[in-house]
Amino acid sequence: MEEKTLLVFSIILFCFGVSMLYLIYSTTDVSEVKDMRVHMGETVKVYGEVVRVNVRDGVTFIDIKREQIVQIVFFEEMDLGLYSDVEIIGEVAKGMHGYELLGREIKKIK
Repeated sequence: MEEKTLLVFSIILFCFGVSMLYLIYSTTDVSEVKDMRVHMGETVKVYGEVVRVNVRDGVTFIDIKREQIVQIVFFEEMDLGLYSDVEIIGEVAKGMHGYELLGREIKKIK
């Protein structure tokens, strides 16, 4: 093959690969879970109402109320109001007081 033909082919293949990666990324959704024990080490999504916020040494601890209280840990300081409904994405981990979520993203619902 000529260099020009090879270059055009590689550009087309590159664009196809990038568009496929974008399509896969945009259609993948993190699922909402009920029982965190089953999803240890996985990235999950939880919804709930903020009932307690505690900020210490650059770490924010958030308790949200669902069927039970779930503790969320963010390794950054956050200013979050009580009784806000939130959606949190993070990884399930075993903490000192049971299962907790190591938060990655937080979004206020209302």
